[in-house]
Amino acid sequence: MGVVAGQAADAVAHARRRLRQILDDFEAVASALEPRLDSPGVAHELLAEAREALHQAITVVEALLGELDRQAAALDTHTAGAAPTVPAASGTPAAPGAGGWGAETPGGWGGGSPGTYGGAGVGTSGGGAGEWAAFTHGADTPDAANFGEGVEIRLPDGSVVLAPNAAAAAAVRHALTQLGVPYQWGGTTPGVGLDCSGLTQWAYREAGLNIPRLAQEQDIGAAVAPGDLRPGDLAVWDGHVAMVVGNNLMIEAGDPVKLSPIRTSNAGQGFQGFWRPTA
Repeated sequence: MGVVAGQAADAVAHARRRLRQILDDFEAVASALEPRLDSPGVAHELLAEAREALHQAITVVEALLGELDRQAAALDTHTAGAAPTVPAASGTPAAPGAGGWGAETPGGWGGGSPGTYGGAGVGTSGGGAGEWAAFTHGADTPDAANFGEGVEIRLPDGSVVLAPNAAAAAAVRHALTQLGVPYQWGGTTPGVGLDCSGLTQWAYREAGLNIPRLAQEQDIGAAVAPGDLRPGDLAVWDGHVAMVVGNNLMIEAGDPVKLSPIRTSNAGQGFQGFWRPTA
C-alpha cells in the first residue's frame, strides 16, 4: 500500500511541475508578445499560444487522472490479495509519459476517441501505440536510416508501410527518431525538446521541404480524405498538429513525443482536416 501511495504522490508532483512549467512558458511568451499586440498577426499568434497551453494543461490533468485510476485499481488488487498488477506500459493502450506514467486519454490525446480512422498507410499489420512503450521512453535518438529507405518506412514494431513519395517517407523517418524526446514549449531542437509544430516542421525540413512554424498554418499542400491517409500526412487543429505514420497511428509531441491512434478530436480544438504537404 505504501508503494502505491508513493507512486500516486509522485504522479501528482510530476503533474504539478508540468502545469507550472506550462504556465510559466505561456506567461513568458505572452510578455514577449504584449509590446507588439498592435502589429498584424501578433494577436492571432498569442491566441494560438494560449490554445496550445490549454491543450497541454488538459493533457497533463487527464494523464494524472488516468494514472491515479490505475494506482487505485492496483491498491484494490493488493488489498484483495491478488497477484501484482502488470505495469501500465505492458500492453495497455497508453504510451508512457515523462516519469513513466501514461499520457493517453480518451477524447484528448488518447486512443479510441470519437473520430479515429483505420487503414492509414499501406503495410503489414503492426501493434498498437502501447506496444511500443519501451521504444518511446528513455532511449537515445536513433538514426533515420534505421527506419527504412526510399518510400518504405519501418515502424518501431517492425512492420513496413509505404509513403506516397520519398519526401513524405523521409519526414516520417526523421519524426520517428524523436520518439521519447520531451515536450518543450516552443521547442525546435531535436533530441532535446520539441513542441507539436516544431516536430513536424523539423521532420519535413530534414526531408527537404519547408513548412510554416505554427500548427494551424501547416494545413498546406492538398487536403486528404480520412480514407486516403498515407504516411507523412498531417492532422491539423487550430492549436495542434500530428503526423500520420501508417497502421492507423500518428506521431505527435505529447509529453514526450509518442505514437497515438489517428483521431480528429483534440481537447475541444477546431479540426482543420488532414493535409499532404508534399502534394
